[in-house]
Amino acid sequence: METEELLAELEDMEYEGAAFMPIRAYAEYREVRPQLVYYWLRRGYIVDEVCACGRRIIDVTRADKALASRKRN
Repeated sequence: METEELLAELEDMEYEGAAFMPIRAYAEYREVRPQLVYYWLRRGYIVDEVCACGRRIIDVTRADKALASRKRN
């Protein structure tokens, strides 16, 4: 396995099962473009929070539920 592949795999594993994620990581996790996640934030479909380090993060469970209920409607 090449070094680049190993690093990419480790990055994926970093957020696997995480309760909170940065916006870009959430976009990669859901396989959508980050611009779409920022759009959902602006429209109020999902809500972000600020962690202790100062980064904007998303509660994965709440965001998934909000988007799932939006899809049903």
